[in-house]
Amino acid sequence: MPEATGQLVGLLVNQLLSIALHGVDSTELSRAKNQLKSSVLMNLESRMILYEDIGRQLLTYGIRESPESICDKVDAVTAADVQRVVREAMAHKPSLVYMGKLSDFPSYDNVAQAIDQVLTQQQQSP
Repeated sequence: MPEATGQLVGLLVNQLLSIALHGVDSTELSRAKNQLKSSVLMNLESRMILYEDIGRQLLTYGIRESPESICDKVDAVTAADVQRVVREAMAHKPSLVYMGKLSDFPSYDNVAQAIDQVLTQQQQSP
């Protein structure tokens, strides 16, 4: 539904702003961590994906990190880490990638303006 793209962008901005201001709920964070770890482990059950993962890690980092190590790093992420990263991202101009007909998407200026408006409203709220 291309006509809902502008609404989706607004919802995403509001969600990011909510995380920046209030953080994430511990239950949501735990659920997200479990989902990510499950996805990583299930993907590695495929030999093709496993070989691709090994090659990518060796070419990128020079070592292969074990699935256990990756899961440990996911477990180490805190709600404060998520909030910090979102705050840092919201402090910079947005980067947008569109796929499909560009006429279906709001312009970069409209998205940046919407972000600025939400940030300004939040700063003015008591």
